[in-house]
Amino acid sequence: MTRSLCEDSVPGCNFDHSAGKSSGKSFRPFERRYDVAIMGGGLCGIGAALTLARNGKKVIICERRPLLGWEITAAYTCNLDASASAAVHRIRRAISAVYGLQGDAVDAVVAEVALDNLAESYGIDVLLYSTPTDLIAESGRVTGVVIGNKAGEQVVQADVYVDATEEALVWHLTDMAWGTGDTPHVCQSFFFNRAEPGMDLPSALGDASAHVRDVRLYGSVRKGEVRVEYTVPDGSISRARLLYPDAVAFVRKTVSQLADGPATHEGLEPLPIGAAQLPVEPGSRHATFQNLYGAGIWAIADAEERVRATQPAKRIEIGEATAQAILTATPPAQSKTGPSKRRRDVAELPVRECDVLIVGGGTGGSLGGIVSGRQGVRTILLEATTFQGGIATGSGMNWGGHGVHGGFQDEFHARIKEVLPLYEAAYSADKIHRPPDEIGAGGATYADLEQTTAAPTSGCPFLAYPAGAGRVVLESLSAEAGTERVYGATAIGVEMNGRRVIGVVAATPSGKTLYRAKVVIDCTGDADVARMAGAPLTIGRDYDGVLHCYSQVCALFTTRGVVNITNWDSGFVDPWDIVDLTRARREGIRQVWDRFAPDPFGFRPLLYLCPLLGLRGGPQIVGDYVPDFLEGILPVEFDDCVGYSAAKFDCHSQDFENHQDGPMLWVWLLGNRERRMGGQLPYRMMLPKDVDGVLVACRGASCTHEHNYQFRTMRNQHRLAEVAAYAAAQCVKRGITPRQVDVRLVQAELRKSGALSESLKPKPVVPAMPLDQCCERLASDDPKDAVWLLAHGGEPAQRLLKEALKTGEHGARFWASVALAWQRDEAALPELVKAVDERLSKRPDYTPRSRNMVPLWQSCIVLLGRIGSATAVPALLDVLADRTVAFDALIATLRALGRIGDQRAVSPILELLKRDDIACERKLQIYSLNGRWPQCEDVFWQLELAAAEILGRLGHPQRHIAEKYVQSPHSQARRYAAMVLKI
Repeated sequence: MTRSLCEDSVPGCNFDHSAGKSSGKSFRPFERRYDVAIMGGGLCGIGAALTLARNGKKVIICERRPLLGWEITAAYTCNLDASASAAVHRIRRAISAVYGLQGDAVDAVVAEVALDNLAESYGIDVLLYSTPTDLIAESGRVTGVVIGNKAGEQVVQADVYVDATEEALVWHLTDMAWGTGDTPHVCQSFFFNRAEPGMDLPSALGDASAHVRDVRLYGSVRKGEVRVEYTVPDGSISRARLLYPDAVAFVRKTVSQLADGPATHEGLEPLPIGAAQLPVEPGSRHATFQNLYGAGIWAIADAEERVRATQPAKRIEIGEATAQAILTATPPAQSKTGPSKRRRDVAELPVRECDVLIVGGGTGGSLGGIVSGRQGVRTILLEATTFQGGIATGSGMNWGGHGVHGGFQDEFHARIKEVLPLYEAAYSADKIHRPPDEIGAGGATYADLEQTTAAPTSGCPFLAYPAGAGRVVLESLSAEAGTERVYGATAIGVEMNGRRVIGVVAATPSGKTLYRAKVVIDCTGDADVARMAGAPLTIGRDYDGVLHCYSQVCALFTTRGVVNITNWDSGFVDPWDIVDLTRARREGIRQVWDRFAPDPFGFRPLLYLCPLLGLRGGPQIVGDYVPDFLEGILPVEFDDCVGYSAAKFDCHSQDFENHQDGPMLWVWLLGNRERRMGGQLPYRMMLPKDVDGVLVACRGASCTHEHNYQFRTMRNQHRLAEVAAYAAAQCVKRGITPRQVDVRLVQAELRKSGALSESLKPKPVVPAMPLDQCCERLASDDPKDAVWLLAHGGEPAQRLLKEALKTGEHGARFWASVALAWQRDEAALPELVKAVDERLSKRPDYTPRSRNMVPLWQSCIVLLGRIGSATAVPALLDVLADRTVAFDALIATLRALGRIGDQRAVSPILELLKRDDIACERKLQIYSLNGRWPQCEDVFWQLELAAAEILGRLGHPQRHIAEKYVQSPHSQARRYAAMVLKI
C-alpha cells in the first residue's frame, strides 16, 4: 500500500514510501565536508536549513533528540501561525497538504513526518541522537564541531556552522562572555479527548496555583480534542511533569465539558520561554569566529522580542534570518592571528561527583535509580531522553505479562493504579477492543488494567497503563528518593583507573561533563559504558551476526475511542552505530505514515509516535558467567542467584536455520515458542570480564544471544536494576568494588523487598520423567517433552532410542531419530534423510503445531548438519537443485553442507549462486496488526553471504561476494560480510 496524498510540486509533501519496503538509504557524514552544519534540529535549525538548502547549499542537521522540530513534535506546542516568512509558508503548506493543519492548529505527528520529508526533499542530511560537545578552531575560524552520541565522539566538518541549540551549546564553547537572561519559565502542553461540545476556544482559565500559571485551552485538528497549556515559573522538565496532576485536576474542575474526558497524552518536555543566559555581544554572527552563526532566542537582545519569539512560527523566522545572513555575508578573511580551540581532555571537563551513577533511565535504570536513592547514597541518573521508563512510558507498550513480579516493581505498579483516575476520569473503555474491522485493533489498550489471566510464570496479573502515567509516577518516586535526574544526557566516554571505571563522560544540555562515581550502573540497554571501558562483547547470532529486529511504536485513537498501542517489526538496526540508528528511526516513522496517514475524510487514527525505537537486541557483555539458552528450560541453581526470569522464547525470527540448534529444536520442531521458560539470574552476569567498577543491569548483561530472547523482557530488566542498586549501595558503604560484594547481603535485601521470595521461583519448564516413560510417549499425541528429555538424556537415552527405531511406530521412529540427531548419533540418518527426500511437508498427527514452525523436512536439514555425516550429502544437494524449495530451506541446506564439510558441495553451491529466480523477500513478523501490511526485506544477501561463507570454509573463497556487501546500506549485511572476509 502506498499513500501519496498531495501534489508532487510541494516539496516535502510527496510521502510516497512503499509500505513494506525498506529504503536502505545510508550516508557518511564524517567523511565529507558540508557547506553548512547546523547544530540543533528544532524549528530555528529547520528554518535555517530549508532556506540554505533551497539556495543550493549542502546542509547537515545534528540533533540530540530522535526527531526534528521538537517544539511542536515533542513539546506539543501545536500552533503554527501564518507568516510572511517563506520558510513558515513552506512548512505550513507541507503539513496542510496532508491534512495536518486546521487554521493555526497543527497535528504533531503529521508535523514530525512532514519535517522529516522536507529535509529529505531538499537533500538535507540529518543525524539524530547527537549533541555538540567540543569546538575545533584555527586562526579565528571554526574547522570542526565535535558531536557526542552512543558511538562516542565524531567531528562534523563544514565551511560555516550554525548553533541552533536551545542552550547555545556551541557558542558557549567559544569562551565568550555571558550575562543573565530571562527567568526560566516553561510552558507544558497536554491533551484531552472525547471533549463534550460547547466550549469557546481558545480560552484562558487563569492560574491553578502559584506554581501552575496561565492555564489556556486551544482547539486541535482532531475532532473532540482540546490542547491545554500551563506555565511553570522557575520550571524544568521535572518540575513541569510533577505539576501535571494539578493542572489536569484544575481543568476538570473548571471546565465541565472536560470533566469526564480522558487525558490521553502530554508533551515529552516543556517549551522554555525566553533564554536563561545571553551573550554579552548578541547577534546572529559570532564576534570572534566569523564562520560561526547563532539561530536561537538567546541571540536576541530585546527581552520582549525573546518572549514573542518563543512561538513556533517565530522560531522558524529566526532560523530563516540567520540563513539569509549567511547567504549575504562576505566570507571572512583568512587570518593567522585569530584564536584557536582544540578538543578538551577529560582533565579539562567540569566534574560532578556522586556515590552511584546510573547511566540510562529506561526500563531498568528508572527503577534502579529510585532504589539506589532510597539506600541513602548520593545517586545521579543520566537519561538521554526527556523522561524515565524507556519504551514502556515512551509508547505505552507496557502490558507484557512476561517475567516475575515482586520487589520494587510491585510498588511502582501500585502507584500507577493510584493515578489512573487522573487520566480516565469517568471515561472508561473497560475492555480491549479487537474487532476485525477496526484499524489497529490487534494491539492492546491501557483501558484493561489488570488481566484476569496471568502469565503462568509471573504469578500475578500484569498491569497496562498510559505512557504518561508511568512518566509522572517515576518522576515522583525519583524526587521522593532524592535521586538527581539529568535529562538529555548521553554517555560518550569513560574515565578509567587501570581497569576500573571511575567516571563517565556525558554529552548534556549543559555541556560535556565528567560524572565521577564510586560505582557505575550501566542501564543503557546496549551496555554502552562497559563497551567504552573495553569489556568483551558478543553481537548477534553466532552464524551471521544478525540482531533482533526493532519496531517503531505508535498510539492510535480508534473509532471506538480507545487508545490502542500498535507496533510491528520494522527492520534491523545496529543501535551503537549512530548513522544506522538515525536511518532506522526515520524509516520507522515513514512506515507508520504509510499505514496510518490521515485522509481528507476525517480519518485520523494517529495519536502520537513513540520517540524511542523498540530495540530488542544489541551488544551483550561477556561476564563472569554467561547464561545460555538451555538454562531457560533446564534450570540451573546458583549460589549467587539474585532473581528469577521468565518469558516465552520471544524471538521474532523466521529463519531459525541461522540460530543455534537449541532454538531450532525448541521452536521449529517442537512448537514451543509461546511456552514460558525461565530460570535463575546469577549476580555474576552483571560483571563484565576485564572491567571493574561497573554493573551491567540491562538487556546487554552477560548471556548468549539465544538466552537473551527471554531475558530481555521488561520485568526481568526491572529485577536486574533493583539488584544492581542494592549491590552498588553495598559497594559505597563498605568501600569495595562490585566483584567484592558479599552476594548474601544483596540477597537479604531482595528478600526484604519481596524480589527473591521462594514462592516466585520458576518451576522446571519440562517436568522430569523417567526415560522409559519418555520412550513410551514418542508415539503419543504430545511427544515434545519426551523428545526434549531424551535428546538431553545422554547414553542411557541413546540405548532406549535405538530400540525405538527398531520396534516403534512411524511417529515414534521419527521422534527417536530427532532425539538421536541431537546427540549426533548416525543411527538417526535413515529417518531424517527419508523425510528430506520425500519433502515431508504436512505435519502428521504426531507432531505439534505452533507459530514459527516449518515443514518437518526443513527442520531435518538442520539435524543432518548437526550429525555431520557425508551420508546426507546427496539428499542435501538434491535440495539445492530443487527450484521449488523455499529460501530458508536453501540457507538451511548451505549451513548443513558447511558443517559436514564435503567437497561435493562446491559445484552445486556455485550453480545456486547463478540462479535469478529465487524469491528472497522476507515478510517480517506481524505483532499487532492482525497480519495487515507486513514490512518486507530483501534478504538475498543472506543467501549469497552464507554461500560465500561455506565456500570459504571448503577452501574455495569467493571474496568478491562479501566485498560487494561491505558498503551495503544494511548494517546486518555489512557485519556478516566482514565475518565472511575473515575466513
